[in-house]
Amino acid sequence: MPARLHGAIFAILCLCSMGCGSDEEGPCGPGELTATGVTITIPGQTIRYDQFTSSANNDCTPTGGPTSLTLDGIQVDPMTDVAFSMAFCLPRPVELSSGTVSLADDRLIELIDVRASLEDGCRLDIDRSIAPTATITFQGYCQNGLHPDGYAIELSGTTAGFLVCDDGNGGSSQEPVTLTFGGAAVVEALSL
Repeated sequence: MPARLHGAIFAILCLCSMGCGSDEEGPCGPGELTATGVTITIPGQTIRYDQFTSSANNDCTPTGGPTSLTLDGIQVDPMTDVAFSMAFCLPRPVELSSGTVSLADDRLIELIDVRASLEDGCRLDIDRSIAPTATITFQGYCQNGLHPDGYAIELSGTTAGFLVCDDGNGGSSQEPVTLTFGGAAVVEALSL
């Protein structure tokens, strides 16, 4: 093999080892992450969500785009009789990878809902009129979020919400509140 050709092949192999030719970054799956659930904190209370799943439900797919993923978890603390959830939609899962995304970037992620039942009988809802100032970090995200090992998420930052309580007269009162995200969770990838 001529020296020039050998050198060109070596250069190409070196470049590819630095990331070209692969759509996946790092190992797939949540790894050894200590994940005890994602939390929402409001003054005086913390709500924890876990049992997150990711599935190709196609709930927010852009026109002509790839199949979107639905990412959601359920409230596990305090426990409730009715399943309250935290839900996101990933419109373009093929464009995501392990890394951090702003929850205000609705091109890549949409915060669909955060609902909670509180110990005092009140409930929590998000205010969809105000963009979140929070981020979500994906770890071990591979195969457009459908790798059988799943992946992990970590949230931080805030979003606006409402504390909705019974007003004692058969109606309800609504008070603005700031929801602060925290914690990390393992996400199970579901196949349809």
